[in-house]
Amino acid sequence: MMPPAPGHRAGHKRLGRGPGDDAASAATGRSASTSNYLSDATAGAVVQARSIRDIHLHLRSAVRVTPRQLPRGPRLLVDRNDERKALDDAPADAVILLAGPGGAGKTALALSWLHHNAGRYSDGQLFADLRAYSSGGPTPPERVLGEWLRALGVAPERIPACLDERSALFRSLTAGNRFAVLADNAASTTQVMPLLPGPGCLMVVTARRLLGGLLVNGARPLTLGPLDEPACLELLDSLIGPERRGAQTAAARTLVHACGRLPLAVCLTGATLATHPDWPIARLAHGFTLPAFDTDDGAMTEIFDSAYNALPDDETRRLYRLLSHHPGPDITPEAAAILAETTVEAVIPRLEQLAQANLINETRGRFSFHDLAHDHAYTARKYEAGDDAAGAFVRCAYWYLRTAAAAQKVLIPGRWYLGRVFTEAPAIQLTDKTALEWLAAERLNLLAIANAAHQRGLHTLAWQIAEACWGLFVRRRYYDTWITLYEIGLKAARAAGDLEAQARMLQGQASAYLAMRCYDNAEALATQALGLAVDSSHRHAEATSLELIGLAELGWGDHADAHEHFDAAREIYLDLDDERGAMLMTRHEAEADLAAKNYGRAVELLTEAEAWCEVRPEESYLRSRCLVRLGRAHRLLGHHQAALDALERALEVSRAIEAHQQQAEVLVEFADLAHDMSKTDLEQRHLREAHAIYAELGAPEAAMVADRLFQETE
Repeated sequence: MMPPAPGHRAGHKRLGRGPGDDAASAATGRSASTSNYLSDATAGAVVQARSIRDIHLHLRSAVRVTPRQLPRGPRLLVDRNDERKALDDAPADAVILLAGPGGAGKTALALSWLHHNAGRYSDGQLFADLRAYSSGGPTPPERVLGEWLRALGVAPERIPACLDERSALFRSLTAGNRFAVLADNAASTTQVMPLLPGPGCLMVVTARRLLGGLLVNGARPLTLGPLDEPACLELLDSLIGPERRGAQTAAARTLVHACGRLPLAVCLTGATLATHPDWPIARLAHGFTLPAFDTDDGAMTEIFDSAYNALPDDETRRLYRLLSHHPGPDITPEAAAILAETTVEAVIPRLEQLAQANLINETRGRFSFHDLAHDHAYTARKYEAGDDAAGAFVRCAYWYLRTAAAAQKVLIPGRWYLGRVFTEAPAIQLTDKTALEWLAAERLNLLAIANAAHQRGLHTLAWQIAEACWGLFVRRRYYDTWITLYEIGLKAARAAGDLEAQARMLQGQASAYLAMRCYDNAEALATQALGLAVDSSHRHAEATSLELIGLAELGWGDHADAHEHFDAAREIYLDLDDERGAMLMTRHEAEADLAAKNYGRAVELLTEAEAWCEVRPEESYLRSRCLVRLGRAHRLLGHHQAALDALERALEVSRAIEAHQQQAEVLVEFADLAHDMSKTDLEQRHLREAHAIYAELGAPEAAMVADRLFQETE
């Protein structure tokens, strides 16, 4: 579901339900001017203006974080001298299509050349695996652009929802700059065209076939054939040593030709020989024949079979098979241990053996398949009667769910949750920092697992994964993943016939659109959720839906309607003895008063909310947020000392819980206060400190603060 451009006002909603209170009617209605109010759901820097005529976007490499996203290149790249020269001779802003069969070394060549020429592209390097042959389908270009725009410093809420608009913004930000972009493993021209950078940048695309649409649009084709024999022998030498090969040169020549002179096949057989130093090369040389430059992936099966059969023990072979049950892009040793029903200590040596055999890849402690290897592992598992395929996936998926739930409860301990998993003992002990880092690192795996669970009929597991990722999305704003995951969760909840879960998934989507300031979408979804909550007699869900409707109205500047919904939600929370929920409504009312310039009442309400949080250490994060707003309210009243006191307490609390993003937000508020007090040097210092934190976190707010620093010094 894509939001319309902000500026359309959903129809006014009554408390409760009535005719027309569905998604269709909510998406139409009266128009209203866009409010300048920013709710607490909004993160990062935004642009507020009465009217906008021209927008100028600038990249300043001196102050922004330069993206260096390329994975490590190959340890050794042999031959390919002609191809390297063709890359060297290409214009600096060319689009180059590297085509060739699986295993020809397209990615290795691209990475090696790009790393070697990194100095030519000083503004950064962007990378995406387009996963053409993934079991979950190719990576959508919208998701890739979302990640790239974040890396370029665009605040999440300023990333357009529409693919065409994202593509245009990406071209605008990269035009005239020196970027190198690698789109690996492309499926089609349609997938690649939106990813093309602006003039002045280089783009390299790898694919198994020539993509005619790219060629029509000016891409330079470069087809990789098999290596020549000397290069294959050099590659083999790097794996088994020149002395061993030199004593068996005839057999080695036979072997590399049997491998079709494809680098992946040579590496697989070489790795097998390296792990069996007593084997003669002839043992493998006559075991199979792979026609040179064969585009049939099945022709690699015998090569993989040989490497698989040469693994040291049954447990390592079983792990290889079981890894193919994992639907995500990569896997950690912890998750691999769950799949294999063993310990992390036991699984790490087996993962290393698979990596040494070139059957999997290792990058910074995470492991992934080459797509051909994944297909082979998937095929191999079908012929092993001892493997419990369904059980392996369920074990893995449930471990991800339990760990995500544990992380969620660390990040937001007082929030009410739907799902039995949140009442269970945590799968892992996490701190606020490690919980957020784990969720961020695993977000695409969690998305893939939720989708796979739904497809396999494990609907309750699927929607609970979405529920368990709430804390991640509130803190980091991965909007694409946020909306997509809750859409999967909603489908799963509907398939399960669970009205309460459907309401919760709609609330998750509504919250995403609130954060994106698409208030009509948010209000429509929250109204649907309200109807389901009433139908299922789930009072907590009813209160949350009223809260979300109020926040949407607040976003449009309808302060009176917002107060009405917050009051109704508070009454339900009080009936449920949910003090935290009632406190949140107090804070929301304070935000409404801030927006309405009722600063004195805002101070009273925020003081009340902060006092409630102060005696509850588990609510330190919420306390910090109350203190930030309290500091702002005092500043707007001109009470500079009171504002300073509130912000100092906010900074102390956020530092105590290691909420680094929150610390940066407090520092920006300090800068605003210093600006009002005409203390320019102090304002600059606070902005520099905030920028350092945002930059270390890789947060998009870093670029926004940098822009303000730049403007202040002009």
